[in-house]
Amino acid sequence: MPEGCGYSYTLDTEESGVFGVWSNFSREEETLIYRISRRVKNIQQRSYTLNYRNVDKDMIYLKKSDNILAALIRAYRTGRIRFDTRQVKADFLAVIGTLLGK
Repeated sequence: MPEGCGYSYTLDTEESGVFGVWSNFSREEETLIYRISRRVKNIQQRSYTLNYRNVDKDMIYLKKSDNILAALIRAYRTGRIRFDTRQVKADFLAVIGTLLGK
């Protein structure tokens, strides 16, 4: 991860597995940039899932209307998401496509 990039949360998905969502403020672009990775930290209070079967005391279920997902979708729509690898990008874009109904 680039310098200054901090761990935001873990996002568990039904079909594409688990992603680590990292973020940092880009002075160059003057905005928050999200970085999607397969690297995750074991921070229980920051674990979310899109899979209702995985809900438990440490995993919060997210609906499409929740602020966390809305911010992530907005970042995607405005080109503020970066990816570790092409495979991570392909996997994550499948998730975004599902959220957008495409």
